[in-house]
Amino acid sequence: MRCACLSLLLAVLATACGPDASAPLQHVDPSQLYWALTLDHHAVTLSVVPPYDTLRLSATPSTVSGAVLPEAPAPRFISTDADHVQVDSTGLLRAIKIGTRIVVLAVDTIGTLAHMDTVWVDVTDAAPPPLLASLSIHPVPPDSAKTSVSGGFLDGIVGGGPKTLSARATDSNGAPINGLLARFASLNPSIATVDPLTGTVQPRAPGEATILVSATAYGITKADTLPFAVGLPLGISILVRTHVSSNGDTVLEFPSSASLLGVGGDIVWMNHEGLPIDVTFDDPTNVGEDEALCAQLAGSQYNDVACGQGDIPAWNTDTTDEALNWRFRRFSVPGTYHYHSVRYGTTGTAIIQ
Repeated sequence: MRCACLSLLLAVLATACGPDASAPLQHVDPSQLYWALTLDHHAVTLSVVPPYDTLRLSATPSTVSGAVLPEAPAPRFISTDADHVQVDSTGLLRAIKIGTRIVVLAVDTIGTLAHMDTVWVDVTDAAPPPLLASLSIHPVPPDSAKTSVSGGFLDGIVGGGPKTLSARATDSNGAPINGLLARFASLNPSIATVDPLTGTVQPRAPGEATILVSATAYGITKADTLPFAVGLPLGISILVRTHVSSNGDTVLEFPSSASLLGVGGDIVWMNHEGLPIDVTFDDPTNVGEDEALCAQLAGSQYNDVACGQGDIPAWNTDTTDEALNWRFRRFSVPGTYHYHSVRYGTTGTAIIQ
């Protein structure tokens, strides 16, 4: 009887599931899924004086490949400060009161996927306002479009770390339009990111990123791009450690892999042990001194220990001043530099390119 009941149950389940119960799931092309919602303006300046008090926004839903999604529902627009800036269901912005950096949102939900984009809005009382004729992050000083991957605590000492760009807006007469709201974006965020309002670029990896700046002022939109080069680190810190091996010997540790550094970069060795440690190069010919750093340290207690070129004589730690435990060397010539400790026999390598 139990077998008969089980057979009947299986038959009922098979009928309920239908012929597709064991069929494979339908494949969905990820490139066709809802990936982003993008506004056509991201930094807007309006005036409370008509006709410069309105601007219509448009928000476009797209796939990962950038294709526009057909038959998408209309997005919702939301002002986070309706006392200063209002927006209706069609995306029409209206300036109400003088204010700065009011955030307006565009939100769209397709199926279970919701995406959002934002626009910052400044409101002035300019009448008539200046007409935006050009927006540029050019010209810039020669090194403003270059940086290196962050050197950690060496930022500001050896030239690594973030850099801040600025947008230059002018009217039809070439006069500057000061304080105009602009929005920055990186088209290659894996190489460098940028703060959308301050223009501060943070390097992430060696390569080239394109930085975009855009602004819409009183109904006129302008944009500009800047190629931004990110090089290898210009500052590397090596924390030197020792440990006792299984046979009781004291062993010094340098990095197990080669240190990769850009031309003109510095390496600082940091002795956090109570033992004398030396850094001796197989060929010290091109192991130089950081002249800019040494100029800053001139006359200080750090000058004699931090500065110098070639081999680094053995030094002990100073428990009263951690900076006295650091030893700098600059590498301005490309190549592979092998170094070792005479005292411990440990080896290390720095590759400059």
